[in-house]
Amino acid sequence: MAILNIFIYIGITAAAISGALLGTKKNMDFFGIIVLGISTALGGGIIRDILIGYFPPTALRLPIYTIVSTIAAVLVMFFPKNFSNGSKYILFFDALGLGVFTAVGVNIALQQNVTSTFIAVTIGVISGIGGGILRDIFAQQIPLIFSKEIYATASIAGALAQVYSRYWVGGMIPLYICFVTTVTIRLIALYFGIHQAKMDSPEEISVTYLC
Repeated sequence: MAILNIFIYIGITAAAISGALLGTKKNMDFFGIIVLGISTALGGGIIRDILIGYFPPTALRLPIYTIVSTIAAVLVMFFPKNFSNGSKYILFFDALGLGVFTAVGVNIALQQNVTSTFIAVTIGVISGIGGGILRDIFAQQIPLIFSKEIYATASIAGALAQVYSRYWVGGMIPLYICFVTTVTIRLIALYFGIHQAKMDSPEEISVTYLC
């Protein structure tokens, strides 16, 4: 469990940093940056706990999560030069958070004796992408999951890898497999500029047909 806790704190820190970085990029004030960092770090877990009927959510039961998120957000504000390439860092830390929270979400679902692969994967994906969706909505931009980015797809792949790898390996290894799979797919997509198919707008379709 100690390793799992370390894993969770890494995810919380990474997600809070990505949220705070976006807050600074959007020129938010001190309070706004902290709220965005906390929302990114804890939002997915809160949604997950509500769905599985765990009340109050873990984020409220353990104030240390909010404290860690706040510290991470404050560090971003006080050391902006270390995060000068904001967009690049946002995407990197977001990928780490996505991998950690997807893996933890699936793990929690399985601990609740969930036998359905669909449910376990869904809980894992919601845990992984929930905070990022809240972050983007609060920052008034289209969430990555709704754009052409390979984001939810990476989370789904990692969750599936975790569920099925349990039949061949035990312990915490499936959780690590999920993390590595999710983060690797996300970072490869970012590095090589790989995107999912995107629908053309009605205006673009009309112009294409007219031509």
